[in-house]
Amino acid sequence: MMLASSLPSSTYTPTAYALDYRTIRTYEGYRTSTPSMGEVPVLVIPVSFSDYSCDQLENGCEGTKEDIHTAFFGQEEDLRWHSVASFYHASSYGQVTLSGTVSDWYTPSISAVELSNNSGLLNSRLTLPALQWYKDTYNTTGQEFDSDQDGYIDAVYFVYSVEFDPKDEAFGEQKDVFWAFVSYIGGLANASSPTMFHYGWSSYKFLYNDGIIQRSENGKFLFDEDSNPLFEPYRDEEGRLKVNAHVFIHEFGHLFGLEDYYSYDRSKGDWGALGALDMMDYNVGDHHPYSKSVLGWTYPTILTDSVTLTLSPFQEEGQFVLLTPQYNETMLDEYLLLEFYTPTGLHAKDASEPYAGRYPRQFSIPGIKVTHVDARVAEYRFIDNRWQFTGYVTEAPQQNGIRYDLAHSNTASRSLNPNFKLLHLLESSGNNTFINGGYATDATLFGVGDGLADYTFNSGIQLGFRFEVISISETEVVIQFTRV
Repeated sequence: MMLASSLPSSTYTPTAYALDYRTIRTYEGYRTSTPSMGEVPVLVIPVSFSDYSCDQLENGCEGTKEDIHTAFFGQEEDLRWHSVASFYHASSYGQVTLSGTVSDWYTPSISAVELSNNSGLLNSRLTLPALQWYKDTYNTTGQEFDSDQDGYIDAVYFVYSVEFDPKDEAFGEQKDVFWAFVSYIGGLANASSPTMFHYGWSSYKFLYNDGIIQRSENGKFLFDEDSNPLFEPYRDEEGRLKVNAHVFIHEFGHLFGLEDYYSYDRSKGDWGALGALDMMDYNVGDHHPYSKSVLGWTYPTILTDSVTLTLSPFQEEGQFVLLTPQYNETMLDEYLLLEFYTPTGLHAKDASEPYAGRYPRQFSIPGIKVTHVDARVAEYRFIDNRWQFTGYVTEAPQQNGIRYDLAHSNTASRSLNPNFKLLHLLESSGNNTFINGGYATDATLFGVGDGLADYTFNSGIQLGFRFEVISISETEVVIQFTRV
């Protein structure tokens, strides 16, 4: 990362935040999250159901268990892309190292079909007994998985032996339990025998979810008799399924405390403000500068006056610009972020081919990504027997009768103001094509000669800067910023 001493005098880089992300998450009820720095242990428990046993899988119990280990802890060269561990080591610029254990298969007392029809039993009949089974079977208290010693296991992940979205009618219509998600279950901390506050949950099938969708001569998808695209997963020269970790990497972002950046309300007319091209949006590429900064992996360059800056690729050093008329010593505010994107590093694979044969491709050219961030914190006071919004704050002292939340989300129904997005990727054209259901494309990026002459935030405050992209190469970009 760029050293503060090498920056022009009209810029500076903070090394800490007065109001940090984890503090607000704690106010929201998230008592812990997976540590995002240092050596972090991960416990992975494969789940084999009595009616959908792991020995029925293509690679059997042992082969699938090996693939699970590869997906979580393998070296980059062991996969077509990264494992969870190698991805996060690269994404964090070497600041987080995931390691851990894949246990033997656990068989719960509840069958897969029973669970699908009674998903409320997931924790009482499966995840909590599975953790106790692990402690009993391996004669451990689990303290080795609590690196921050907060009484909660840092990260638990369950990989189950059923396909996601199973087609068997016995699973019923409400089978959402067989998908991929992170669940927050609470529970009291226990330093002597750490408990489970949150966990990841995904199908074994996501291990093999990268491949090619068969197409007709004119490029359209081909479908089977059940209207599913004809999908062929990648295999090695010996015909063995190749392992992919995209979904597990995305879900692990939730364990660190990150939100989804797609909208849950698209069926209701809401739109995807980040254009799909982010790990916490459509599971592709690297994490956004906002995500990395709130996790402590990198810090922004703050501008205090007019300056011409040369930026290196965000992929390489984590350098990015935070543009605001007044920086309040926090990322939990409203501002613009600028990063120099290149189709390299963690972006390279998804820039060259569509993940799973159908996902939007990452940008294929270098350019500037400009994001409007509205991560302001809302204060609520308990007045007249209900919580009422009383304003946005940049300080959050703990007081009785007051609570704090991140005000906005990329899902309209989860935002204080449904028209305000947490992260909105601006388009170089000045238009908003995402609002009509579009995804980001190379044309979204700001290139030479592009810029903003003025900008107004959701708060009504003017940006106070204009900027123009002066030059771009594969290794650096020059941007002229003018205070107005």
